[in-house]
Amino acid sequence: QPFWQPFKDVSAYDEKTLVEAVERELEKVNVKVVGQPELQYAASIHKVRTALVSFEDGMTVLAEFDYNNGRYINRGMTWHSGNIFSNISIVQNEQNTINVMAFKAGHHVAKVRIENEQNYLAEATLKEQKPTIIYFKTPKGLSSYSRVYFDANGERVQ
Repeated sequence: QPFWQPFKDVSAYDEKTLVEAVERELEKVNVKVVGQPELQYAASIHKVRTALVSFEDGMTVLAEFDYNNGRYINRGMTWHSGNIFSNISIVQNEQNTINVMAFKAGHHVAKVRIENEQNYLAEATLKEQKPTIIYFKTPKGLSSYSRVYFDANGERVQ
């Protein structure tokens, strides 16, 4: 009797099927990409898996998957040809939000700083040029803040 994975058209089970799920979702919304997809980076927090997938034409996708009963179900994705992704939020509950920041291979960000009008709240150091995904848990009661990116010389990166 052959083995098969149920819900293969809407789910992923490992890094290979995460990439396949991204391709399927792009096809569904008629986004055309060129070349073979490459998983640049994947990370997990709680029951969410985040994948950064790039294509030969420069298009990159940041996709979120919810883990449920042994499979990852696509929750949403964003795509563009830039190097920095920072607009996807994972809502843990009504009080806490975890924000995802992803950096495509070739980025020039050495440091990320989260700041509000009073001071800075958090800081993370990155390896320039290397793909990565980081998460920032928004403190309760914090309504506004900004992300500031710096290169290795300490200058702001747009």
